Amino acid sequence: MSNSPTKQVNTFKALALISLLPFAFALFLAAYAWFDLANYTGIHWPFARINSYIYAHSFGVILLVLLTGIQMGIIITQSNQRFYLLLSFVLILVAWFSFKTYADFTGIIIMMICYGASWLSDSMIKPLAVIPQWYSALKNRLYVVILLLLAMLCAINQ
Repeated sequence: MSNSPTKQVNTFKALALISLLPFAFALFLAAYAWFDLANYTGIHWPFARINSYIYAHSFGVILLVLLTGIQMGIIITQSNQRFYLLLSFVLILVAWFSFKTYADFTGIIIMMICYGASWLSDSMIKPLAVIPQWYSALKNRLYVVILLLLAMLCAINQ
C-alpha cells in the first residue's frame, strides 16, 4: 500500500474533522440546557451548561497544546526564530494554566485568545518554513471553525 499525498491529505482532513466532534458535543450540551430540552426528552442533565464549558475547555486545551507542539517542532527544525518558539511555549503555559484554574466563561475566553494568538503566530511562521499549502489551509480552517464553535458556546451559555 503506497503512501500517496492524496491519502495523506485525506487522512489529515478526517483527523481535523474528528477533532471538532468534542466541540460540537459541548455545543450540544449548551443548547440542551439553553433550550431546556429536558422537557421534551425526559432526560434531565442539571449540569449541562457547566459541563459544556468543562468539556470544551479540557479538550480545547489538549488540542491547542498538540497544535502548538507541532508548530514548535516546525519552528525548531525549519526556522531559527526564537521569538516564535518562546511565544509558542508561553501559549502552552497560559492554556495549561487556564485549564487548571478556570472551567467557565473566563477559561473559554482565555482559550479563545490563545487560539487566536496561535493562529497569528502560525501565519507568521509560514513564510519562514516550508509547509505544504494544503496543510496551511487545513490548519487555518481548523482554527476558524474552533474559534466559531467556542464563540457560539459562549453566546449560548451567557
